[in-house]
Amino acid sequence: MPEPALPAILDLLACQQLDDLLACFASKIAMLAPGGSQILGVIPFPGSEIACQVIGEKAASLHLRVDDFRHPLAQVIRNAKPAVWLSLNYGARIEHPKFRDLVLRQNGECGLYAIPLLEGQGRVWGVWAILAPATTLEALLNVENQFSSLLQVFLIRSRELKKTDAQIEPAQRKQASETLPWRVSGDCLQHVVEALSLGKPVLIVGEKGTGKTWLAHYLHRYCTGQAPFVNLDCAVLSEEWQGVKIFGEKNVSGSALVKAHRGFLLLENIDRLAPRWHGYLQHFLDTNEVLSTDGRDAGNVHLNLIFTSQDREEWKRKHAGFYHRIAGSEIYLPPLREQRQDIKQIVERFLTENQQGLPGDFYLTEEVVESLTQYSYPGNIREMENILHDYISRVKSNGMAGGYKALREKTISRPASIFSPLFENHDSGALKTILARYETIVLRQRLEKYNFDKERTAVSLSISRRSLDMKCKKSGIVR
Repeated sequence: MPEPALPAILDLLACQQLDDLLACFASKIAMLAPGGSQILGVIPFPGSEIACQVIGEKAASLHLRVDDFRHPLAQVIRNAKPAVWLSLNYGARIEHPKFRDLVLRQNGECGLYAIPLLEGQGRVWGVWAILAPATTLEALLNVENQFSSLLQVFLIRSRELKKTDAQIEPAQRKQASETLPWRVSGDCLQHVVEALSLGKPVLIVGEKGTGKTWLAHYLHRYCTGQAPFVNLDCAVLSEEWQGVKIFGEKNVSGSALVKAHRGFLLLENIDRLAPRWHGYLQHFLDTNEVLSTDGRDAGNVHLNLIFTSQDREEWKRKHAGFYHRIAGSEIYLPPLREQRQDIKQIVERFLTENQQGLPGDFYLTEEVVESLTQYSYPGNIREMENILHDYISRVKSNGMAGGYKALREKTISRPASIFSPLFENHDSGALKTILARYETIVLRQRLEKYNFDKERTAVSLSISRRSLDMKCKKSGIVR
């Protein structure tokens, strides 16, 4: 080993922080390759962007997407292997405008040498690269050059420091769990996180407004924080567009599965996914291979899958095989009417999180707490937040008395559901008339449950869509 390399190696080994190590290594390489521009890129793994800092005479900063293969660093990260281009001006096609501008800013023709930075498990968390003339790169890569010794020490030390950073992560997760939503226990969260870490999909079941989408975002932040997050709702897409959006039509590059590579894909209302796409999704779950809808293109993707569903029983009965394949881990979010004992706690937490918008003398009276506790919340958490926002606004403009009056109009003064219960005021008249009343109420309640989606309502009642339309017309039910 050349003697001049020893002090530099000792300096690298003395670094106790990852940022210090990166800065120290960059300074040593600047002495070996004067005039070159180094790129230090950090990925909030498995994030969608590389935050790059260019060090040297042409200092700059830029953000590059990991999955944007128009710049050469994406190839290095994807393959997790070093790569060298002796000439970027002629030997590599660079389509990314910002990276191309960076290359053009160098003095004359330059090449690129890039090395992925790996964790102990072999996952890429960053990249180091240098832009320099071909002669400089050839000199660095010479086995007799001290660069190779410095590089090996740098890579080993970076893994050690990265492992130390990873040990802090459980504490960060514990802190995140302290803000866990009331309806999910810590044990349940840990079970779901373990399922995601093993590559199993997670199914979140609950009525509208119970916070399924919110919980999916929470799991994303809890597990990775900066990873890609793609959201797609099967209920708002036609059968054809479901396949195009999720798998891609002629190629898979623009599909939701590919966009969520190394991140999270949330497919809402998975029970509304057309059966023709069940096989495609099951194939992906079994092989990690995405197939385009025309079958002519394919690609391998690694990600976490989260599904949501409002009502699982009917489609579970019809598509049991598909249900059991996607429900690797299942979590149920109960409606508020089943968790009345927690309503006061939820309200207090909401007020704490929104205390900046509260009047200085604001407090919850016993009457307000009672009104909020007795109400059934057909819209669940979403409706509660709207009621509380309105209450705070009324208190600001009309005082506590005015706010309470408006609150009573929204809760105590109106029934728990938009439609009356079956047993109220229907105990008189001929049997045919009474049965017609009951049928009308059942139809209205079921339509309300499914947000007036007649296809799902008809399935839940085990009647045809045509029969449902005729009954609604006969009963005078319109939305």
